[in-house]
Amino acid sequence: MKFLQEALNIANEGKDQLVTDGIIGKKTLAAVAEHLDALRPICAITLWRRTLYYQSLAASKETFRAFLRGWINRLAKLWERCR
Repeated sequence: MKFLQEALNIANEGKDQLVTDGIIGKKTLAAVAEHLDALRPICAITLWRRTLYYQSLAASKETFRAFLRGWINRLAKLWERCR
């Protein structure tokens, strides 16, 4: 959920920044509600951040490389739901 909070912070353009603690509380839910008209860009940012995270995991440990394709496929399915 940290990725969602980071995306919301980007959408907020520097004002009312959320703490990126991964806890979906009242402030995070309020930020999502405030950006309902811009959920597709928030989805894009969130999924892109997750893609970069998974790529960094795969680059850091050889054992994670076997999972990268599955992770990316899962993100692609999530992207389809963001449309």
